[in-house]
Amino acid sequence: MTLFERHWRAILVGFLAALLGGLATLGLNESESTIFAGAGLAAVGGVYLGFAVADGRTTAIVIQSISVLAFALVAYIGITEDSKALIGAGWVAHAIWDALHHEHHGPTEVKTWYPPFCATADLAVGVPLIAGLT
Repeated sequence: MTLFERHWRAILVGFLAALLGGLATLGLNESESTIFAGAGLAAVGGVYLGFAVADGRTTAIVIQSISVLAFALVAYIGITEDSKALIGAGWVAHAIWDALHHEHHGPTEVKTWYPPFCATADLAVGVPLIAGLT
């Protein structure tokens, strides 16, 4: 069974979540939209920290704490430099981080449906930002 066959619901919900996030930006000006995308990136970085705390291993907590700081730093730089492309690259990097956690391969134990859900949402947000479509 393929990844899509196993996790099509999570992938669909991830795409819909990104679409809803995009709709939330419709009334925002360019600067506000950049801040929204950056704040979202900083926030999404923290989800795996929650998984790490639930996992309970010190190494998982340390690794995920570092990743939270890395994604928050990319978001901060993207916002201060007014670079949606950099923020978009951060979202795509988070999709790669998701892929590293799929099927119990990452440093933190997560539910198997979560990485496909999150990677889909990350790519649906990040690619348009990089391409200048938002």
